[in-house]
This record gives sequence, structure tokens and C-alpha cells, in this order.
Amino acid sequence: MQKKAAFVVLGTVLMVIIVAVTLVLTVGPRTSAATPEDYDDVKVTMGTVNQTGYLAVDTASGTLHGLSEAGKYYVAQVDAYRVIVPDNVKVIDNDAFAQDTRLKAVVLSHSVTRIMHGAFQGCTQLTAVNIPASVNFLGSYAFADCVNLATMKVDPSNSVFTSQSGAGVEINGIIKRAEHSLVAGCQSTVIPAEVTSIGAYAFKGQANLTTIDIPDSVTILENNAFAQCSGLKTVNGMMNVATISSSAFVDCTNLSTIVFGNKLTSIGCAAFKNCTQLTKIVVPDNVTTIKGYAFANTPLKRVTITDGVQTIEQGAFANCKNLKQIKIPASVTVMGAGVFAGGDLKELDFVGTALLDTWSTDWQQDCNANVVFVNE
Repeated sequence: MQKKAAFVVLGTVLMVIIVAVTLVLTVGPRTSAATPEDYDDVKVTMGTVNQTGYLAVDTASGTLHGLSEAGKYYVAQVDAYRVIVPDNVKVIDNDAFAQDTRLKAVVLSHSVTRIMHGAFQGCTQLTAVNIPASVNFLGSYAFADCVNLATMKVDPSNSVFTSQSGAGVEINGIIKRAEHSLVAGCQSTVIPAEVTSIGAYAFKGQANLTTIDIPDSVTILENNAFAQCSGLKTVNGMMNVATISSSAFVDCTNLSTIVFGNKLTSIGCAAFKNCTQLTKIVVPDNVTTIKGYAFANTPLKRVTITDGVQTIEQGAFANCKNLKQIKIPASVTVMGAGVFAGGDLKELDFVGTALLDTWSTDWQQDCNANVVFVNE
């Protein structure tokens, strides 16, 4: 009888151990800190985010590599709603959680110092992020394409980044203190007056962003700053913006109006490419260069280029099929190849008596516009 009872107790203990191990490996991350040794015997298999569902960490460097690295160790598992990053992790690697559409929340430990490029890119169910005081590096497009992101906060004791305005108001965005640059934003970001630049990829893919107010303090929009903000309809401000960098508003398919300030000097490559609601622009006279494909694939009907523009690069107005007539000032000394290619331009009025030798011989490529010389 005693032996039977002992077997029953032993069987029960074994069953509890099996269930406990199963929970550790399948249910998700534990709330307590995990040591690397707990998982050294479990090898990561190759696979995509949705196939493996595991996070791999290099225990030597403390780098969390993501879901498809081979030869590392499991330390946590992506849960359908939340992942808790273990205390031994120092670096969230490039694309570590990229495109994980199941990830709804993340808890970053206070050991994390670096969040690398694209770390959470495309996490479409992620709604909030909290950056601990330990983080001193945030890579480009770390939170790009997180379309439901609405809350972004930084621990107030962080010496490199802040999510507060100079008045101490939360802005739902991340500012790099030393550069006064807003490096990451979301659909509810309010840009404060002390910000001087919008960083590269800061708002990329924030499809639920509909309106943005750019304060007078901002002078630079870096590359892809508002790229693929497909819901963006209204951009207020821009009065002191001097540089609109490449692809700054590319694929903003609901942007119908943009007003440039007189401080603007350069419009970057593909800056407004594929803005399929944009119908008119006035290029101010301080602009010297309209870069290649800047307004390509847009339904522009009215384009005003003021005297001061010197260079219009290749394909700047390519495939602008609604643009029928345009006036080019005498200041334009360089015209790239195929500037109006693929469009339906009927008439080009040039202020002068003859075309310049400095224009590309292919400027009229795939364009049958009649050139009219005019005087002012």
C-alpha cells in the first residue's frame, strides 16, 4: 500500500514537472529575469517570424537577434499580445521583431541600451512603446510602419532621448535631445516648438496620421520623414523648412495640397513621388534645385516655377499626365533627361529666345510638347 502511494506521489511530481517545462517553452515569456543557462540546451531552428515564434539571443554579447537566427539560444517567446525582453539583453538587433503582426505590446528591460534599425518595423498591432532610461541609441525606422502606434514615451531620466516638450508635456514622439531632432513619431505626435528637424523615417508608414503641424522651428525634413503616410491629408506649417530631403513625402496618396515657405532651397529626389492627390504646387524663388523624380507620378495640373530655380533634374515631372502647360524661367540652366517623360505636356513656355546648350539633349524624351519662347 505504501509503495502504491509512493508511486502515485512520484507520478504526480513528474506530471507537474512536465507541465511546468511545457509552459516555459510554449506559453511565453516569464515575468522574472531568466538566465541564459536556462535555455542553453534548446537550439534555434531556421524559420520566419510566423513559423518559429521564438526570440534568439547571443548570450555572449546580450544581443537579441530576432526570430530567424540559427545557432543561438531561446530566451523568450513572442506572445500573441506581449513580449517581455529579459534583463540580460542589451541590444535589440536590426529587424528583431520586424513584420511580427502578432506583437501587441513590448516590455523593454532596463538593461537595453541600443534599439537598432527596423527593430519593430511593421508591427502593425503595436499600440504603445516605453523607452527606458538606459537606451542611448535608436536606429532608423525602428518603429516604421507601426500603423496603430499611438503612444510613445521615454523615461524622463533618459539623458539622450525625451518624449516631452520643453514645457514638460508628453508629445507621443521621441526627440533626440542634443540635436533637437524628432526621430520617431506616430499618429498622435505633437511636434513641439524646440524641434529643428524631422529625422529620417520618423513617421514612415504611419498610415493613421491624417494631419501634422510643423512648427516654425523646423528647418529640415530628412529623407523618408513622412514616407508612405497614406492617410496624411494636411501638412500645416513648413514656413521655415529649407530642405525637403529625398522621399520625404513619397507615397502620401491622400496629400492634396502642400504650401512651401520662402526659406525652401531644395526639393529632394522623389520627395513627392506617387502623391496621387497632389494637383498644384508653387516652387518659391529660393529653391535652386528640383531633384530627380521629385513630383513624378502625380496628377499635377498647375505648376508654378519662380525665377531662381537653376536645375530641374531627370524625371522631375515624369508621368504627370494632367500637366498640359508649364512655364520655365530663364534661371533654369540645367534640364535633365526625360523631365516630363510619360506625361501629356502640350506646351512649354521658356523665358528666353533659345534653349540652352546646358540642357540635356534628352530633356524632351518621351515628351512632344511644343516649345514657345516668351519675354517678361
